[in-house]
Amino acid sequence: MIMKKKRSFFAVLFMAGLLLLPFTACEKDESFDADDAKQELIKATEEIQMNMFMMMATPQMESLMFFMALSDLDLDINLLKSSSFRSIASDPASIATPGINRVIDISRQLSDRHATKDIEDGGVFQYNFNTNQFEKIADANYIEFIFPANDEAYAAQQLNGRLLIDNLVMSTVVIDGESEIVPTRVDVSLFTDNEQVMTVTFSMVIGPGGVPTGASMSMNMPPYTMNMSYSGSGTNYNMTMDMRVDGSKMLDIDLNIRYTSADMDDVERISGKAEMTPLEISGTVFPMALDACYDAPDEVACMNNNIDLELRHTGENKRIGYLEFRMYHDPHWDDYYPELVIVYDDGTYDFLFELFDVDIDDDFPF
Repeated sequence: MIMKKKRSFFAVLFMAGLLLLPFTACEKDESFDADDAKQELIKATEEIQMNMFMMMATPQMESLMFFMALSDLDLDINLLKSSSFRSIASDPASIATPGINRVIDISRQLSDRHATKDIEDGGVFQYNFNTNQFEKIADANYIEFIFPANDEAYAAQQLNGRLLIDNLVMSTVVIDGESEIVPTRVDVSLFTDNEQVMTVTFSMVIGPGGVPTGASMSMNMPPYTMNMSYSGSGTNYNMTMDMRVDGSKMLDIDLNIRYTSADMDDVERISGKAEMTPLEISGTVFPMALDACYDAPDEVACMNNNIDLELRHTGENKRIGYLEFRMYHDPHWDDYYPELVIVYDDGTYDFLFELFDVDIDDDFPF
């Protein structure tokens, strides 16, 4: 049952992404009672999912997803698999480039689908309705894809969408001890009916040995905006992300990451806060120490000694509870292993995967 146990460690950071988190001055001792806390948590999560659904339902995202489908690319937009947070959950070191993973994936997967030399040399690629393929129609010092922007345009065989990838710089970086060629500079623009509807800019700073030491990204997709930054030196780094809709806060993350070495091979400590309105989680996690707890005599006690996470409802300015581990009995496998729970003010608790009816094995195969 090693794989079953391993998921509990990643569940800490996964839930920090799923239940996200602002950090406001408040009375720390004010909390919901257990029954109200559970109901508020469920309602807040439904609100978050609706907000995410509204963003994914915008014409810009519809056009981008349609391009992905035409290109046989997997956008992986499951609301419970938000790329920024899933990358943190599955691999804390990947926090160096959150939010831009889709751009990296586009470049890498398009290189597989089309001739690598064509991608490297640039060019204009147009969708062919007869062959259902993108075909290069012109040379260029940038990469441009011309395609139908949605189902209606596809039915009318109308090429009204354009994805422009410009100022692309590919560099070799070292992440988790492995070399990868990824964009270290790129500007992405999405056009529909000759109107620019989305822009993304990204840059990465590469330090000695090819290790990413800084990154910044900005996105403008009216009415949504997002800004991300990652910076630091040695073993200490800071990552921030801010997303807004019509100027109102939707997402706010501020994390301090301490690595075990300048090579960023392992994460020793993550502390700070994150918000996905109206839920906030804040505190500290020791990933390496948590991982070592699987060999401890009292696994659950060891794990709880290495996390300190509080979940709050920012709209009501009250604490919902604390995130801890409890031993769970799996009736299917007749086995016991630690799982993440929310502990309410009266000491009662719920397993998070049961509370939200999430099958972590199927949805999060870490």
